[in-house]
Amino acid sequence: MHALANQVQRQFGPLLLAAFGLGLGLPGLSTVPGWVIPSLLATVLFFACARITPSDLERVSPRQVITFYLARFGLLPLAGWALASTVWPEGSTAVLLFLLIPTGVTTAAITGILGGNPVLALGTTAVSTLLAPLAIPLAFGLVGAGSVDPRAVGITLLAILIVPAVLYFGLARRSERLVATLQTWGGLVSIGLICTIAVLVSSAQRDRILADPVGLAGLIVLGLGLYTALYTLGVLWGRRAGVREQISWTLSHGNNNIVLGLTLALLYLTPDDVVRFVAWDIAWIMGLSAIQPVLRRVSPLPAEG
Repeated sequence: MHALANQVQRQFGPLLLAAFGLGLGLPGLSTVPGWVIPSLLATVLFFACARITPSDLERVSPRQVITFYLARFGLLPLAGWALASTVWPEGSTAVLLFLLIPTGVTTAAITGILGGNPVLALGTTAVSTLLAPLAIPLAFGLVGAGSVDPRAVGITLLAILIVPAVLYFGLARRSERLVATLQTWGGLVSIGLICTIAVLVSSAQRDRILADPVGLAGLIVLGLGLYTALYTLGVLWGRRAGVREQISWTLSHGNNNIVLGLTLALLYLTPDDVVRFVAWDIAWIMGLSAIQPVLRRVSPLPAEG
């Protein structure tokens, strides 16, 4: 079972791209109720909690993580929004949300595989995720981002990010059998759920995406530029740290929870913004695939094979 799970996780990028393609060939899924996608994502977060232990969190350095958070999720989103408002005003709200979405739940696992410090990555993921229901609505309210209702966004984020954590740590963790089951099947089920979200979103936006493939390609290139900037900032942030910590900071900067951003865009932003996030989700796959061999070259772990 572990071998199958590892194999599927290695093919996550191609599977997600295939899911986007499948959605483009399945019209009519836009009639799916609006609560379905947030519920699927909340389930993914519930499974992710099974990989976290209290002892892991106890080893996190609060000072390092808080300093990182203020810079990465406080200053950077506002600076990015200000720049986008000047050069690309119609996309500024999407850029703001893109820079605000927390570190992805896969970051600690990928960091460990690449020889980084998974505890540090876990800390950045936990703090950015727990504070997202406050930080994202606050940022939208501060900049007056279009017609977005910050209160509604905050309630949605609480339901997607906090409720699953409360259910897991408050109830599910008491059952060793259930925890073992979640740890065994969580990765496979989560990949299936994320791919289902990709099918639903690309199907709902099918006509808009197929109407302008050149525009979609341009947005993918823009997304690659955004991820290149984030990973570069991560390298610079960790330049004075050890190699393991530098790998962690790099991934914590760039490997964001893009599926959460896609879900929020579908619920609260414009159809054009949803297409932007579809393109940036594809760019996320390409960017993460590109940064891994770079980090492997500096990794303290022995090369495979």
